[in-house]
Amino acid sequence: MEDIEDCTRKLSRAKTLLEGLGGEQGRWKEAAIDLGLCRESLVGDCLLAAATMAYLGPYTGDYRSSQGASWTQNLLESGISVAEAVSLQGLLGEPVVIRQWAMHGLPTDPFSVDNAIIATRSRSWPLMIDPQGQASKWIRNLENSRTD
Repeated sequence: MEDIEDCTRKLSRAKTLLEGLGGEQGRWKEAAIDLGLCRESLVGDCLLAAATMAYLGPYTGDYRSSQGASWTQNLLESGISVAEAVSLQGLLGEPVVIRQWAMHGLPTDPFSVDNAIIATRSRSWPLMIDPQGQASKWIRNLENSRTD
């Protein structure tokens, strides 16, 4: 008798678990489709990110955008797939690290986050023109937190 009750209880729990996970099926399908699209455009996206880091670091946000659009058009004409909206933050940014940067004084606008990605991921030392002192404050706070 106990075995039947135990099996019934286990079946009830399994049914509850399966019903709870059934709603996740749609989300998993969407995630799989998104990953497939990302895979198709990975080469073009990485090429744009590398070119942006190598060549567009010292320029303004407007110039970066226009040059990025030009490069994207050239890649598409060459038959290389590129995502619709390629950004350094989307491709190389880590949300947790970006949040820590914000807590250390980095402005959260996309241009500042892209600059921080370039500064932290580049092999060469970046030149920071910093009339408002935001980059200086961010670097000091970031380094102080590393030594604590």
